[in-house]
Amino acid sequence: MYDVLKRMWVIVACAGALTVMFAGQQAAAQDNAAAPNRIDWLHSYSEAVRLASTSDRSAIVEFYTDWCPWCRRLEDSTFMASSVIAMTDKYVFARVNAELDTALATQFGVSSYPTVILFDKAGNEVGRIVGYVPPDRFVKTMNDYVNGVGTLWALEQAGRDKRNDPEIAFKTGEIYMQRGDFKQARANFDQVLRYDLANNLGWSDNAQFDLGVMLRKERDWFKAIEAFRKLIKNYPESELAEDAQLYIAWLNERAGAPDDALEEYKTFLDEYSKSSETDWVKAEMASIKEAKDAKQASDKEPADEQ
Repeated sequence: MYDVLKRMWVIVACAGALTVMFAGQQAAAQDNAAAPNRIDWLHSYSEAVRLASTSDRSAIVEFYTDWCPWCRRLEDSTFMASSVIAMTDKYVFARVNAELDTALATQFGVSSYPTVILFDKAGNEVGRIVGYVPPDRFVKTMNDYVNGVGTLWALEQAGRDKRNDPEIAFKTGEIYMQRGDFKQARANFDQVLRYDLANNLGWSDNAQFDLGVMLRKERDWFKAIEAFRKLIKNYPESELAEDAQLYIAWLNERAGAPDDALEEYKTFLDEYSKSSETDWVKAEMASIKEAKDAKQASDKEPADEQ
């Protein structure tokens, strides 16, 4: 009799365990069915802010162009990651073609792509990411912004508490530069150089580089060249010196000085022979020489007889 009761108890226990197991599997299946597997993109800033305000969420707006390779990489990797897709319960996502909605891009000082801006539910900018970032960094940065970490307001407040801190001044300047406020960005970068011209804390070479980048964006080629030369002269050991030399050569091309560009590219190959950019530089030099040869041949052709 005892053995019979024991067997019955085992059967009941197993049945109960199976019931719990199947219930758990059913709940997991329902959760998986409910979990989104992609981002449902909106296609306007106003639509995103309107939905954010009515659903108590923040709005994430990506400004992109059709020709931008880093935009495609962001969309094919970061925005396809499950960790980013899971953000849709707290954020509204929208994509804006900056070449079609130029007024909106100008309004928010967007000039590099991709640019992803976080807006609060009232439509005010909280923070932005410029360029490609992997999924984990994207999630962390956006969550930090929501919590007031790394925002312009937080940095300006920190700057008032620590008036001579080059790191705070640089990071504040970067945000202004990303927003297209070059005047204020320059003021911050100049502060960095005043605080630590010797670059003991490692921010002055970055500030000098960004001064050159802003001049390049303003198409002031020769002043940009001067800024990058200053970086190489003052901070020859900086990791940015390689990029500065490449910029100098490229800017000479844009300024219509092909001979100077060739000399600067040659300097780049001599000093940075192991750079990943050497193949591109050689191709660029070949293109310049080909254009020069074509022009010389054209100049030698006799004028048409009248």
